[in-house]
Amino acid sequence: MVRILGYHGTTVENGEKILASRFNISRADTLWLGHGIYFFQDAPIRAQRRANLVSHERSSRPFLIRAVIETGNCLDLLDWHHWSLLKKFYDQYESEIAAEAENLPDQMGSEFVDRTSESYDTYRSLSWRRYKDNLLINTFVKYMEKVGITFDTIRCPFVSGSPIFRESWIFKASSVVVNVLDHSAILHQSAAALHPET
Repeated sequence: MVRILGYHGTTVENGEKILASRFNISRADTLWLGHGIYFFQDAPIRAQRRANLVSHERSSRPFLIRAVIETGNCLDLLDWHHWSLLKKFYDQYESEIAAEAENLPDQMGSEFVDRTSESYDTYRSLSWRRYKDNLLINTFVKYMEKVGITFDTIRCPFVSGSPIFRESWIFKASSVVVNVLDHSAILHQSAAALHPET
């Protein structure tokens, strides 16, 4: 079993409710890695920037939660083998997924983003809604459950933010995102100190 540290940025109101009980599993259809509870792995400042953005929108104050997560049976998209499984599933069921996706708003893919723009900074944009990715992951997870395989977590790299220079592939706000599907994967949660420079 692999244990990691995950950081979740939210508002102070939500943070206090979470610590008093537990996280709610989000079932929004915009979430990149499907339904679940989202964390930035080993990245408290990245999570705090999200908390700053959310709390500003809601006229609140930022709150940061640190969690010890046991990845358990992880759909680990850092691993080429797991990515290949997901790709094979998509290729096999592409027409069914496309039919369901027809009722969803369009998803902007990375190829449509002007990454050479000086203003390119995706972590600040809430317009990035990942409906089709959400549909794919949720469909895959449900399919695997039917054949007897249950995932506790999903992990995937996320490229985000401004590049250091125009042709660079080193981005300001890239991170590893962990989606927890089962509450039992969260072994401990506590408030984390906010960084003064974010």
